[in-house]
Amino acid sequence: MTALGDSPGGESFTIFDISGLFMFPIPSLPVLQPSFQGGYIKYQSKSDSDQWDHDQYYGSIGMMYSNRFAKSMELGFGGYTGLSQSIFKNLDSSSTSYGGLNLILDAVLKLGLDPSYNVNLDIFAKYRYSKSLNNVITEFDGGQIGFGIALNYRFGKNPDSATDLIRSLKFQNLQVDPLYAAMRSYYAANPIGTIQITNTEKKAVTNLEILFFQPGFMDSSTQSASIEELAPGESADVEIFALFNDQVFTTEGTTPLTAEIITEYSYGGRPVRQTQPISYDLYDKSAMQWDDDRKVASFITPADSALSNYTSFINQSTRENTLDAFNTPLQKAIKVYIALDVIGLTYQIDPITPFSSVQENQTSVDSVSLPRKTLKTTTGDCDDITVLYDSLLEVMGIETGFITVPGHIYSVFNTGISSRNHDLLHPDEDMMIYLDGEIWIPVEITMIGKTGFLEAWQDGADEWHNYDNNPNARGFYKTRESHQLYRPVALRETDLGLQYGSASEIARGYDRELNRLVDLVLEDQNR
Repeated sequence: MTALGDSPGGESFTIFDISGLFMFPIPSLPVLQPSFQGGYIKYQSKSDSDQWDHDQYYGSIGMMYSNRFAKSMELGFGGYTGLSQSIFKNLDSSSTSYGGLNLILDAVLKLGLDPSYNVNLDIFAKYRYSKSLNNVITEFDGGQIGFGIALNYRFGKNPDSATDLIRSLKFQNLQVDPLYAAMRSYYAANPIGTIQITNTEKKAVTNLEILFFQPGFMDSSTQSASIEELAPGESADVEIFALFNDQVFTTEGTTPLTAEIITEYSYGGRPVRQTQPISYDLYDKSAMQWDDDRKVASFITPADSALSNYTSFINQSTRENTLDAFNTPLQKAIKVYIALDVIGLTYQIDPITPFSSVQENQTSVDSVSLPRKTLKTTTGDCDDITVLYDSLLEVMGIETGFITVPGHIYSVFNTGISSRNHDLLHPDEDMMIYLDGEIWIPVEITMIGKTGFLEAWQDGADEWHNYDNNPNARGFYKTRESHQLYRPVALRETDLGLQYGSASEIARGYDRELNRLVDLVLEDQNR
């Protein structure tokens, strides 16, 4: 430090000041920091005389304002007031020590460099005014200005670090059941589980965002909830949502996964991120549970190019045999039925998870083959063949559905014919299902390879009417309506190497079945 004004005898002094500073940021306003400092100053003359050399011990209290204007830099200023005790040992030859009590006033300006939260380096300028209180030794009254550096240590953890608030939120009652790849689109709008989040702090948590992220199967985290404020001790039950990408369709069997519940929020005006791991099982794209019959619609895949190519072959094979005057949806349904018969499609009860058992036990996991797989293996349970048949008709532009009865599922399609014109399709009106003013035709698709189309139609109608006295035991679901909730499984373009069968056999079989039906209709109309 350097004295401002005259020194005793005009002498120059080297002034050495060492001090300790304790600052206590106000929690609600941390830029204001009540402070206490204590230190030692040694005045040493630059001349040969040591008469005015002395020591000074001081203590003061004050307030600092410190604001971080960059990530690792802060600027501050403040003021202190306190007392100092001067001790002169060489004023006379008697070796008697003389002392004096002084009032001190300090003004400080500092620039702080913060390599880390706990350690920082201050470059400062300090002005000090000193005044003797006993007026005995007044030679050092006046102002002094000094420049220096200070190495500081902060106690505690960085409030800007999420680890400092790792326990601000408590996670409880985390519940996620096994997930199914085929239900991917469903999970985007319907919760996969729930979690209870509790604020364990004494201050509110604000701007709380809860997200779910599954590495490897998501492009980004899925937002589950936003909470403006969570009061101290308050809990919130949050539903968890998940928007998976197409990678979920690449898994095989059951895959154990670990995901993260991510919470991002503000605490005390600072951003915080806190995570919670969660483990669950992901079943592949062929698995489902029958707690909602509409879920099977996910396996009806009208956008599959392999099915589109196959239906083009069917249409080309039967182009010359098509009757323009007869109902188009019904003719297409016959064509597909015959084509599947020609390639040797066979109904075979699933030996591991037969439909009759998994339908009764809604917690059981069933395996439903995608249409392209059933088309290649040419065998399947009733659910496998139903989704194949419906998929092919949907590719052809025919609106389809599926009927469930105890232990069984089969297909139904919309003819687009008004209910009052049933005689244009079949003389027996009991062969029809009337829905929303239109005629739907049920087809017992497990009869493929065993009987003709008319017999499969008859069996489907009989199965429907078997529950006329107990309609709650049967279910009728439109594919397109079900797709709004359970969208089709996404498939990759690939060459399946399918065998389409003989075009001539398809044409002959179709011609035979169509003529049988047309003869019935004409016979009825000619009576």
